[in-house]
Amino acid sequence: MEIFHTLKEMLRDKTRDRLCAALCAMGIDARLAERDRVEEEFGGKGSIGLIEIPEGPIRWVNVSKRGDNTPTHYYTDYGVPDPRLEPDSQEPFMHSARKKTFSLFGQVVDVQWEGEDWGTGVIDRLNSDHQLKHPIMESHDVTIEAIGDYGCWIISTKTCDIPSEELLSCYQTIAQHLLAEWSSG
Repeated sequence: MEIFHTLKEMLRDKTRDRLCAALCAMGIDARLAERDRVEEEFGGKGSIGLIEIPEGPIRWVNVSKRGDNTPTHYYTDYGVPDPRLEPDSQEPFMHSARKKTFSLFGQVVDVQWEGEDWGTGVIDRLNSDHQLKHPIMESHDVTIEAIGDYGCWIISTKTCDIPSEELLSCYQTIAQHLLAEWSSG
């Protein structure tokens, strides 16, 4: 039995472990969470597991592998609890859109936020925050969705790369914008 567990541990995907260690190295109190928590379901099947972050607007990170066909893609979802999000409410969905000098192959020169924020004002705040542009231009596109049934926002990227401190700070700033007071319109 011990050989089976040793072999299983050797073959286990350690992407979550590496991300957790990198977050700790950045001075973030991060720890591997117990498996089978409800947050693992947000991205669909394929969760490798959660990383808990007890302090800050981002409270957990879920690393998952998605895709039924080859190649499988990794996603990293950053969870931002927000008690204002209620079940059966309209669920905002926003994403970063890269603007290029030429549509398909040009250099990325800007990032704009698009989608539907259902009057929260989040898109305007994100588009007004010019410090968010550069880290996202240099990295991967970001999607943001609200999951009202669980009272949280999900900031998602299609990668399992360990974020730089600048990019992680960018995600924390996005989370703060999500938690800011919503506009009345």
